[in-house]
Amino acid sequence: MEKMMTVGRASDVLICDIQEMLTRFQNRIGFEYIKLCGIFSDDLHVYNEKANGTPVYSFTYIDKILDFVTKLHLNPWIQLSYMPEKLAKYPNKRLFGSNVSQPHSIAAWCRLVSEFLQHISNRYGLEVIRSWKFGLWNQPNTNMDLFGFSNEKDFFQFYKETFLCVKNFCPDIEFSLPPTYYIVSEGYENWYLNFLEWCKQNDCIPDSLSFTYYDTKLISNKNHSKESFGFIYAMSLSESPDGLKDFVMQVLRERRRLNLGKLPIYLSEWNNTPSQQDLLNDTCFKSCYIVKGVLENYDKLDSFAYWSLTDWMGEGSQPEQMFFGGLGMFTSDGIPKASYYAFTLLRQLGDTLLGKGEGWFATRQGKSYRILLYNYRHFSHLYALGERFDMTFTDRYTPFSPEQMLDVSLTLEGLPDGEYLISEKIVSRRSSSAFDQWVAMGAIELTTKEERENLIFRSVPAISRYKVSVQNGKLPIAALLDMLEVRLIAVDPLL
Repeated sequence: MEKMMTVGRASDVLICDIQEMLTRFQNRIGFEYIKLCGIFSDDLHVYNEKANGTPVYSFTYIDKILDFVTKLHLNPWIQLSYMPEKLAKYPNKRLFGSNVSQPHSIAAWCRLVSEFLQHISNRYGLEVIRSWKFGLWNQPNTNMDLFGFSNEKDFFQFYKETFLCVKNFCPDIEFSLPPTYYIVSEGYENWYLNFLEWCKQNDCIPDSLSFTYYDTKLISNKNHSKESFGFIYAMSLSESPDGLKDFVMQVLRERRRLNLGKLPIYLSEWNNTPSQQDLLNDTCFKSCYIVKGVLENYDKLDSFAYWSLTDWMGEGSQPEQMFFGGLGMFTSDGIPKASYYAFTLLRQLGDTLLGKGEGWFATRQGKSYRILLYNYRHFSHLYALGERFDMTFTDRYTPFSPEQMLDVSLTLEGLPDGEYLISEKIVSRRSSSAFDQWVAMGAIELTTKEERENLIFRSVPAISRYKVSVQNGKLPIAALLDMLEVRLIAVDPLL
């Protein structure tokens, strides 16, 4: 879980508010890598040309970004993208403010990559950047309206030349499969399978696999009635509560079938929807979705990079409302949502798995025990299809069946007899959910520092503590969870 995190575009790291959120999240969780996409986008002013066409490189803004994340003990996972406009074959091909064209000259693009690699090697040391990870582009299997090239063979050659450029600089640098939008559908063959076959034939096999996964289906026909941050596509959500698990099992089967051994698999972007205006994003649904997804697939992949850190993304103008349905774990002004607290509870699990089942996950850390419970419920068929007729801006739980409690009974065995302290931390609509607390406060946009601080104070996990006596080595655990509640139970011996 703590392998990789994400944060919008690389340029977002230059915003002081996002730096504060990133620092808080990293200090609380402690990730190893951070994915940085758009490192060559024009907003970082990396590439220019003199009047005679001579290239001019500037890595000043990138240095600021890399300096900041490395000071947080985060290793960059650098996605070589997007295309500087003056290198673009199609200067007007833009998405989310960045140019997503193929280069007019692969040789000129590779010179940029080589200059960048030499620069960061000089600045941070070759031994350091050997521990970083690199990849190319983003979702190249999507169509021309998104990140794809007009001709698939053009992208294949673009990848090969970039791969060789990186490996010629330093063969030890890990170079990943371009982050691929993965689709779970019976009979559907994902793009990367054919791409890997081509790589085998052309001696440019990536060192790891990288995927984007959302529990959605993108419909290629544009639907101008549904626009979110410049993203005009019709989407339907998955009706299966096990979409992520199905993806994980399918990609593991494909790795075995391709004889790729233990080649690392990074889920480098993940959520149940890419929409920045899905009202469930702010609710306890998302915290429970995260816990279910991570625990059901625990240790099966090399990373689960949740998208994203904050609602404040540089992909478009920010809505005026605080809870507009953004994908972040923090609101635009830094208020933690229930999804943030889901990660704080996951972080407290022990390092030895004792057992797991539907709605529970038990671990041990030394002489202490940590049990994480969750009452996941999936939204309705109509909501998955895009119907929102019974949902309002403040009443967002209508896509779920009437209140469904979860009664959990477990027994820990083999404990030394004696006194134990039981501590429970709860993420639910009654606590930890800033959205639900905001509704309880009157659902009026905050206008003062005092109101903001009060909302943050009200929106932390509920905590209860009590002592128990263990006899015969057995400790029964019982809990009744509200719908979409997550609860961490800690069992610690008293000295």
